[in-house]
Amino acid sequence: WLAPEGQSLVRIAGVPGVVVRGFQMLVGANQFGVEITGDCPGTRVENLRAVRFSDSNGTRRGVALAFLYLHDGASGTEAAPIVIHDVEVRNGGIGIQLGNESPIAGRYVPIRWVQLENCAVIGRGLDSGYQLILANALEQVTVTRSTFAFGACGISWFVKEARLLQNVRISHNSFHQLKNWMVWNDSIAVQEAVQVEQNLIARTSGA
Repeated sequence: WLAPEGQSLVRIAGVPGVVVRGFQMLVGANQFGVEITGDCPGTRVENLRAVRFSDSNGTRRGVALAFLYLHDGASGTEAAPIVIHDVEVRNGGIGIQLGNESPIAGRYVPIRWVQLENCAVIGRGLDSGYQLILANALEQVTVTRSTFAFGACGISWFVKEARLLQNVRISHNSFHQLKNWMVWNDSIAVQEAVQVEQNLIARTSGA
């Protein structure tokens, strides 16, 4: 499945209960593979195998976008979270991004009730690639039992205001062959209930 140039391959906007399952995708580094916005309780993205094509620096024509991008209030509920399960992304500049890097109408719109589990983001090498970007307002978000390898950074945080992160848990993941396994980019450390625990870090520099 090849995305037309300049478009997201799959876009889910404010629709509950959508299931995207079992596809192999070839997506340029300058395109989103799966994009989710708005209230989408019960939505599942699972069993995907994605390969990015890019220039030698991990971008395409100077642009790098996430394969999987949840933003603009993408949210599940406690009873019906958004679930990202068994998604594998290879060779991309950016694997997965949760959250907006910029405010909307002066405020950061939160991403809520998201479970990312049993996924893998495998880059091209230590000189390029952000495996997982966590940006600003995130609430009730879990990243677990996933693998992040062969890139410049495993987890990259962008959190511009205090207490934008609420109940975010990063646990039981594997990080290896990364230049840095975790980086806080110009971020404010005063947050609510952020847990990073019981992760395996191998052949990787510190945070």
